[in-house]
Amino acid sequence: MGCFGYICKGCGTAINGDALAGGEKCVMIHVRRGKEIGRVEGHYDEYGRVIEQEWLPEEDKYRGDSNGINGHSEICDSEFALEDSFFRLESLRIYQGEEIDYRQYYLATIRSFREQGLMLETATLEFLSNEEFYQQQFNDLPKVKREAYSGTAAWHSLCYNRADPEKKADLAPSESDPNQSWGRIRKKYK
Repeated sequence: MGCFGYICKGCGTAINGDALAGGEKCVMIHVRRGKEIGRVEGHYDEYGRVIEQEWLPEEDKYRGDSNGINGHSEICDSEFALEDSFFRLESLRIYQGEEIDYRQYYLATIRSFREQGLMLETATLEFLSNEEFYQQQFNDLPKVKREAYSGTAAWHSLCYNRADPEKKADLAPSESDPNQSWGRIRKKYK
């Protein structure tokens, strides 16, 4: 599995990691259906863990290789496999009253072209030649919302400690870091 990361809920910047020396100090909260399941604080390792837990038995680690509620597979389920998994919902939009992903939007668009009398090959070429336009149209559709979410709420420790209690109580999961936690480790977050 490759590196991945989170956007800090406090400052809106990436929590940069380093698997060997430890990255920026963070607080990660495992959330399921809007409730805290577990948490860890330490220096981010680029893989959803902190280096301070490196020597713990797997069953005691946050995102360790155990079947426990805060083991890797359970956290992955919270992030991707549940009806309210935040990362799963990030890729969905509401289109004609349905929750769809980009592939489904592509097929609906091709179907619409065909209903207008375009042959499949022509409809596909039309879509592909303007794919950037259709990707933007898809992105502009309303996002799927839930009352509560499952996933990981992540903060820089500095941001978490400075946040007011109301903001800390917001357990909506963090967005994923498109740069996969790669970046210079900033001194203020170390």
